Amino acid sequence: DNKPLRIDHFFEGAADGARPTAALVRGSDGYLYGTTGVFITSDGLRDAAATAGSIFRLNSYGTYEQVYSFQNTGTGAPVGPLLETSDGALIGLTSGFSAWMTVENGVLFRIDRDGSNFRSLATFEQSARAQGIVTGPNGLFYGTTAADGDNGRGTLFRSDANGNVTRLHSFTEAEDGPPLGPIIVSSDGSLLGATANTVYRATTDGEVTT
Repeated sequence: DNKPLRIDHFFEGAADGARPTAALVRGSDGYLYGTTGVFITSDGLRDAAATAGSIFRLNSYGTYEQVYSFQNTGTGAPVGPLLETSDGALIGLTSGFSAWMTVENGVLFRIDRDGSNFRSLATFEQSARAQGIVTGPNGLFYGTTAADGDNGRGTLFRSDANGNVTRLHSFTEAEDGPPLGPIIVSSDGSLLGATANTVYRATTDGEVTT
């Protein structure tokens, strides 16, 4: 309709993070919530104020507010979109990458929408490289990792809102593991994802077919 693009916020790196690659999610309070990732300066140095990423929100007028910084948490930067729980909290993942060439333990976390009460619900091993989560048709959370599991080629996992994580499937060389990126929920309730050369389908109990 030829309406001009309106820029609500320009990320500056040092003050408020950078690289907001995950999709925004609209909370039941009307705010849009998102995350920023690791910030590296043009000369390859980490910016001390924005190394580990953040959670931010925008109101209906486009006003920006940073509600949480992952600086010095030891969890790495957030990865993938946030999800809202039935009681209005936010659930998300960190990748384990918190700084240039630095790897820490990624976590499944829960945080109130105002940035209070951050809590690590479950911890992934350093090499896991979590890749985001989705809400399944049963209300549980599903996600993938890229470098752990029985075969070192990543996993499909499930978690409830309390952080009780179940590893459902370990990807194999025959499946062209590891999985690439997050999964989606199809119209029939199954989970769809991709590896290097394969599209796979999984049930909510972790039965994978390619």
